[in-house]
Amino acid sequence: MRLMKEATWGTLTGVLHLPRSFRRHPPAHVALAVLAGLSLWCLLVWQIWRSGPFRVDDAYITFSFSKNLATGHGPIYSNGVHVEGYSNFLWMVLNALPLAFAPDLDPFLSARLLTLPFTALLLLATYKLARVRVSPWWGFVTVLLLCLHTDIVWAFLSGLETLPYTALVTAAFACQVAPRLSLRRKLALPVMTAAALMRIDGFLPLGFLLAWELWETWLDRRRRPQSYLRRTLPWVTVWGLWFVWRWWYYGLPLPSTYYAKALFPILHPDAGWGYVQEKLKTTGVLVVMPFIALLAFRAARPVWMLLLFAAGHVAYVIRVGGDWMPFERFLLPIVPIFFVLSVWGVADLATRARARRRFRRVLQVAAVLVGLVALTSVAVRNNVPWGKPDDKKREHAFLAVENDAHVKRLQQAAELLDLVVAPGKRLVTDYAGAMAYFTHAYVIDMWGLCNATISTRGNSLGIQPMYGRTCHACYAELHPDYFHTEMPWLRERDAFVSYAAVVNAVWQLDSIGRYLDVPGTFRAGRITDLRVGKALFFLERRDGPAPPARNLPAWAVVDYPFGL
Repeated sequence: MRLMKEATWGTLTGVLHLPRSFRRHPPAHVALAVLAGLSLWCLLVWQIWRSGPFRVDDAYITFSFSKNLATGHGPIYSNGVHVEGYSNFLWMVLNALPLAFAPDLDPFLSARLLTLPFTALLLLATYKLARVRVSPWWGFVTVLLLCLHTDIVWAFLSGLETLPYTALVTAAFACQVAPRLSLRRKLALPVMTAAALMRIDGFLPLGFLLAWELWETWLDRRRRPQSYLRRTLPWVTVWGLWFVWRWWYYGLPLPSTYYAKALFPILHPDAGWGYVQEKLKTTGVLVVMPFIALLAFRAARPVWMLLLFAAGHVAYVIRVGGDWMPFERFLLPIVPIFFVLSVWGVADLATRARARRRFRRVLQVAAVLVGLVALTSVAVRNNVPWGKPDDKKREHAFLAVENDAHVKRLQQAAELLDLVVAPGKRLVTDYAGAMAYFTHAYVIDMWGLCNATISTRGNSLGIQPMYGRTCHACYAELHPDYFHTEMPWLRERDAFVSYAAVVNAVWQLDSIGRYLDVPGTFRAGRITDLRVGKALFFLERRDGPAPPARNLPAWAVVDYPFGL
């Protein structure tokens, strides 16, 4: 038993610090530790393979900025739109690096490759954080829970910054709980600063860590305020300079995505609590909450630091209203912390049982068994292949696969529209990701996520404010050149029998038409993919008596079935 407990030491550290491990532990122990770490990686790879495909159109918004940055045009959107339509600066910059050397590389592939080292960091940081109060065996259990969490897999596949941001936040806390004068402790603030650059709301954990450092400085009478400033001021300056730069560069203090979605918590004040409540039910976290509650009574600084941060983060999620994506995108940053606290709680209960004078062995075994049953229940609830058929997780799994197919259809439509829309022409779309990445158009995002005019002046008339805003009156000054019809984008060639039918199939055009003379300004066109016999219909501004000349491949035909 002792050999097995020691074998789990370093889940991942056995790989990363192999020479030091050989000095401290017998070779057999190190070999088993490395084997345990590799087994966790194999489990995670199996989870990725088992979960199926998943991608979201929103990732292409970031990729559009990355592509422009990689090609020397700066961090701008689509073809010349000067707006901050992303909220993940560092992730946008990182994704530009592979695109600079391989412009034709699939951005989802490069994003997933970039996520791999952050995944390793997340597992290592979770293990290190758990080891502050528990044995290597419990540290292994904590990382195992994380590897079995399907939302970690979906975050990896999504191409978004969610998993890298979670890894940096967890790593910062793992450094913060190290001894005060150690090198690892000194890395806490720079790592958390990287998290603040990774996502715009990362200033919240950075501010929390700064406040925690200030509190510890106040408690330790031997530490002077000057030492606090020396430790914190450089990293606050880095973040402040970046914030000032982006305000100057884009002209708004916050990204347009913030303004686009600002109406949602106002119009639906209960949505955030509903989002959190649903996650509490579907993930089964209530099962282990008693262990965390018991742990809180044995107050220790690491425990209270993580508890306060987790509670503050949940309050923030309730305030902003949650998210629509089929994984815990907004709550994922505290999932590793939650697992750490849960394992700490179970181990602490076992320690309390061992301290009893009578039946301590029996009580200790009972406490461990009850704790393992509770943790197993959470693991099963959060693993889609093991979840119940009627579980919300199964519904989310269906949505994830369907969303992947939906994004692929978007890409097909965007590549066809790119043959129609000349570079720099203004294309109105309600899918700002694929249309920006796969066309050379100047994209007008109907949700305002990547349009400062709509995001700052729009409203929620006729739309779901969770996704953004609309501004029907703005289109007169936005001067659009093209609209495309709603889903399905690829239709039969005779799907519409009149010009009016095409107009009616363009989203929001009934409202936009009050401010824009659509019949007098636009004609209806159709591009047909002869390889599949499907067509995509669009509205095009009348620039003259004849349509503009186009260089089309042999398999594509553009015509105007209802006249010019």
